[in-house]
Amino acid sequence: MLSESHVKALRLQSKRVQVIPNDIARPNEVLPMLVRGRRAIFLGEVSRRKGVDLLLQAWSAAETAGWQLEIYGEIKDEDLFDQFPELQGHYKGYASGPLVNGLLSQASIFVLPSRAEAFSMAVVEAMANGCSLIVTDVGAIQEMIAAEAYGQIVPGNDWRSLSSLMTRQMASTQDREDFALSNREASKRFDQETVNLAWVETYFNR
Repeated sequence: MLSESHVKALRLQSKRVQVIPNDIARPNEVLPMLVRGRRAIFLGEVSRRKGVDLLLQAWSAAETAGWQLEIYGEIKDEDLFDQFPELQGHYKGYASGPLVNGLLSQASIFVLPSRAEAFSMAVVEAMANGCSLIVTDVGAIQEMIAAEAYGQIVPGNDWRSLSSLMTRQMASTQDREDFALSNREASKRFDQETVNLAWVETYFNR
């Protein structure tokens, strides 16, 4: 699967390449930030590749009073529970299907501090559900979110920057609300109808 960055890196002729993203069932309405819980959620593989160790280091250093961190996903690096005993308290099990949208619809912040990533469906689902994001600048993530949402991205493999951004976002409901609105708008291009029309345009109208 190609992203816009792949097209540029491979020096492909843009007129002959159509980048069509994966699609999602985008919720028609989402809860405003003011009525959401003070919850930060991680959804993904529980591993170092996904930055769970960075997340736990950042969380312990951030100003998190009154906030909850919930981690959902398949466990890949079991030794993380030995290295970070507090992980046991944050880990809530595996989540998939309708449960994912239910979790994201109630959360304020979605965090994914990956060291490596391709096209993250979890990020798209979080955007569509009106979450503020804290993500790393790896893979296609940076081009997936709105250009003006610069305050949601940190360098990969940098738990100190991650912690600082956590503190800033958790301290400002207005910032989270602004990011959530921006993300909802940016998620429109991943809506099933929009993506289906792009496929029709590619195959039948050229």
